[in-house]
Order: sequence, then structure tokens, then C-alpha cells
Amino acid sequence: MNKLDLFNDEQGVSTAALVGGGAAALIGLFALLFFLGVLSTDSDITADVDDGKETTDEPVVPVAPDIPEVFSDIPVLLETLGLPFNPNPDAHRLQVYQDATSDWIFGRSDIEVGGSDRASDIIAATAIHVSLAVTQGVEVLNMCGDQGAYYIGCPPDAPPLPAGDYALLLSKNGAPMPKEADEQHRNFTYLFDLDGLPDNNWVNNEQFDWDFNQGTDTWASTFRQDGQTDYGFEVQGVESGNHIGGSNLNARSILFFDEPYTGLLIPFDDELWDPGTMTFRTASDSHDGLFTPDTYSGDVMGANPTEIPEPIFEDGFESGDTSAWSNTVP
Repeated sequence: MNKLDLFNDEQGVSTAALVGGGAAALIGLFALLFFLGVLSTDSDITADVDDGKETTDEPVVPVAPDIPEVFSDIPVLLETLGLPFNPNPDAHRLQVYQDATSDWIFGRSDIEVGGSDRASDIIAATAIHVSLAVTQGVEVLNMCGDQGAYYIGCPPDAPPLPAGDYALLLSKNGAPMPKEADEQHRNFTYLFDLDGLPDNNWVNNEQFDWDFNQGTDTWASTFRQDGQTDYGFEVQGVESGNHIGGSNLNARSILFFDEPYTGLLIPFDDELWDPGTMTFRTASDSHDGLFTPDTYSGDVMGANPTEIPEPIFEDGFESGDTSAWSNTVP
């Protein structure tokens, strides 16, 4: 149970202590229209360019959608992992779930905490569709453990990731997760409602009204105990009777040690989750092992774990849909 930083009272109640010129103007106009989703991109789009000479038709270079400022370093993250960055210019705008800074919370709304651990402070979260080939990305993400600039977490006995479509979830935090050992117990979790059905979601005890896990059925957690340098990763699911068991979600956790990000890569699986309806939240905490409020740092995406988790993709999504914001070439 310590994998998710859960603690139990004497009655067995589990609580998450835990988410210029005419040509330039024309190109600028097209960029704006692409960003707003007004135009679609096609390889034979042309524009009349008036430069004082005879007018000719010249192709307009597709303009990728603007990346929100809070996630402007996404290309750097993908480059760190060796993944291609070819954003689809016909894509939807990147969905951003913004969070306040230093809005520390505990598993109970009546307990104030003195949070100070910036690595546990969630700033924003998003999801990207990535398409990975066997020779371009998958082999990197099957290398589990400390890779120098980042850590790849693999579930115990997990099968290798195949080539195909994935959702890459990213959380921007107040600081990078520390690589060196410290005196904190750390946990960062991506929580999902995979099937959209409330009947099999985790139900919190009334005493712990801000249980971070409530309303979700699957938890992908990266964790580390105090004094340790190695991180661990485990995916768990809620079973009948509010019990915690295993999960078939073959995910990969990513911690960036030089950038203030955590990530989670999950393969598209029509039998396990629907990218058009699946919802998620992020949650994090660090503590002294005793959950002492004065030194406890806890946060969730949106700062209120009683709210319904958010859609993973803004406008819904179907496998193979290249109109979603992604790194695939259109």
C-alpha cells in the first residue's frame, strides 16, 4: 500500500495522502486561422503573393498550432526522450488544465498543511497523442530505470511496449523531481477513470473527504522512500468491494530530472480504455513518513479532489484520428 502513499487507520480505512510585407501578413493570418481551427491543412493550399511582379501561386507552408506558453518546452522534453516532434498543423489546440501555485491540500479538508516542496506542486497538466515506431521511441521507453537525465518506470513483469499510438500525459510542476536522495517520502500519481463508470471507482471514507483517489479506478504511481535514490513504479486498480488490486494498463512513468515535469505514457487499448471518454487527474505529495501536516506537501490537478476528473483529450479522440494534437506527420 505504501506504493500509493496510502495509510490505514485501525479500522482499515485507506486514505490517499496523496495529480510588414503582404506575404508575411498573409502567412501570419493563416497561422492564426490554423490556431483557431478555422482552416484545415492540405498540401495543395496556395496563395497569391503580390510582390510587385507578376502574380504566381506559391504553396503556403503549414503552420503548427501555437503551444501554450506553460508547455512551450514540450519539444525539448520529446527531444530528450529521442521522440520526433512533428506537430499536426490541422490539430486541435492543446488542452491545458491549469492549477494554482502552492495550493497545498491534505486528505481532509479540515487540516491545513505547511507545504513547501516545489517538486510536489502541480502547475498544469495536458495530454498529447504520440505515434511511436519500433525504431523511433519504443525501444527508449522500454529501457527501465535511471537513464541519466530522466527515469523510466516500468510495472513489474510488464511486457514490452509495442509500436503504435500512445497518450503521453505531462504534468508541469514547481521543480524537477530530485535525483539525489533526500529525507522525503515522495509520490506522483496519474489517476484515471478508465471506463467512465462510477460503480467501480474508489469510494473515500467520509472522514477523509479530500481523498486524492476518489472517483477513479486506476492509479499509476511513481514513488520513493526517504533516503533512497531509486524510484519505483506501480499501476493499481480498484476491484470489487473497494479493494486495491492489479491493473492491465501497461504504462510507463517518466521523471525528468532537469526539467520540472513528470510524464506517463499509455498505449491505446480499445479493450481497456476509450480515449474519447477516459478522464484523469494528477496528484502528488511528499512527507516525513508520518504525514505530519506542518511538513506535508500535497496537491492535485485543479486543487479539489472532489471534482470529476478531466477528459484526457479536449474534443474526444478515436484511435487513428490524425486531427488530434500529436507529434505525427499529417
